[in-house]
Amino acid sequence: MKRTAALLLLALALAPIPAGASAPSPTTAVHEAEAAQAPLSLLWDAEPLQATRLRTGAGVLAFLAVFAVLLYILQRRAWAKRS
Repeated sequence: MKRTAALLLLALALAPIPAGASAPSPTTAVHEAEAAQAPLSLLWDAEPLQATRLRTGAGVLAFLAVFAVLLYILQRRAWAKRS
């Protein structure tokens, strides 16, 4: 969404203006770009560390999965020797 708004602004800035015509007002495009950015800004303001927390949580879950597999293998070997 941000990329589309940026491309629209770039197209407005680079568009040739016919002789005798006035330049198009970028206020609508700027307003749409800012409106598209507002929810992302509100999300960031509400919880700025969310991305870090999610990345840390994924790392912890990956570690626990590997640790569980290693414990399962160790348990199978330990009980196999008792039989």
